[in-house]
Amino acid sequence: MHVCNMSYGFDLIVMAFTIFFLLQTEHQKKKLKKVAILMGYSGQGYNGMQWNPDIETIESVLLAAMAKVELIPQDWQSDLQQLNFQRCARTDKGVSAAGQVVSLPIPVDSDIDSVVQRVNAELPPSIRLFGLRKVTRGFNSKNWCSARTYQYMMPTMAFAPLEDIVTYSYRMPVERVVQVNALLARFLGTNNFHNFTIGVKPWQDAAKRFMKEVTCGQPFVVDDIEFVLIKIKGQSFMMHQIRKMVGLIIAIMRGHVGPEIFDTVFAAGKADIPRAPGLGLLLQSVHFDMYNDKFAGDGMHDALEWPECELVIEKFKEDFVYPVMVKGEKEDKSMLEWLTHLPNHIFGFREHEDNNNRRTQSELGVALMDVEKLREARQAASSSGEEDAGSDSESAPVKKKFRRVDVI
Repeated sequence: MHVCNMSYGFDLIVMAFTIFFLLQTEHQKKKLKKVAILMGYSGQGYNGMQWNPDIETIESVLLAAMAKVELIPQDWQSDLQQLNFQRCARTDKGVSAAGQVVSLPIPVDSDIDSVVQRVNAELPPSIRLFGLRKVTRGFNSKNWCSARTYQYMMPTMAFAPLEDIVTYSYRMPVERVVQVNALLARFLGTNNFHNFTIGVKPWQDAAKRFMKEVTCGQPFVVDDIEFVLIKIKGQSFMMHQIRKMVGLIIAIMRGHVGPEIFDTVFAAGKADIPRAPGLGLLLQSVHFDMYNDKFAGDGMHDALEWPECELVIEKFKEDFVYPVMVKGEKEDKSMLEWLTHLPNHIFGFREHEDNNNRRTQSELGVALMDVEKLREARQAASSSGEEDAGSDSESAPVKKKFRRVDVI
């Protein structure tokens, strides 16, 4: 009887595997080719970029459109891993993009040249694909991204001194633009940004981020409101980092705190930094310098650059991104409302934190930090197999894995 039950159980296992292979989707049987897709979107009305069940996000709309034109399986939601889908940057709720890049394999028998047009036909006008490039099999849009460039569009009245009455009629003098750029330059190079995000400790490698360019452009007027564009280019960013960078500059320019606050926020202690509104944030472009240097000249792959799309992208921003930002400021008074809460911040080290986050300038704080650092180091040492198992010559260099904190 026991042998009979074992035989019956074995038969069930064989049957299950047989059904699994027989029911392989047509998509899985097709020959696939990895592609990188340049896209843009207005973040208004969406709960960020990344797909989440039962929540409308940019990816949920994009993947549904791709399923309609049979680039991915109809039941893609049941197993996202089968898509091998990756995005360059995760943007938060309400944040827009003009140069996002996603990657995934699509059927080789698809008309590659018409993919952009066919998918756009199924998308709302506020989400657009701009271009497509064939890439190497091991390409991953997030891992191969060398840098990301963001823009932050904001009304200049946020930089008005405290003694001025803040209204939309404010016009920013040239000398204050110079002051803003001098402050923004303090972010350049490698700094410890643990105070500009959540869940990252000051001694973790993930806290160190390299900024390549941080500048403020000249003011311009739209619908009687004066705006500026702040450009921030860095290797990578953490959640809330850019909005807190902008929030800190506003606090200094308004006079709530002095420039010496930089010594505090880049130090090990836990500091209070205001987070500017998300309305004006835009992922402008992403850069693949390492990938282009390695593969663009091999005769089989193009550089991941899209100069032919520049005019289309600019028109998309003028039609679907900038109007949302201007309307949001005029009707919802996004920045003006935020400025009323700015005096509530203490900016410096928080005085009432628990033992894990107390002021680390004290001897006790330093001792606690050392103990927790040692504990985390021991946990990391005892955890093996963190690196990716195996990689081919097309893969990017293996990096240490930390808790996912990139935004963007």
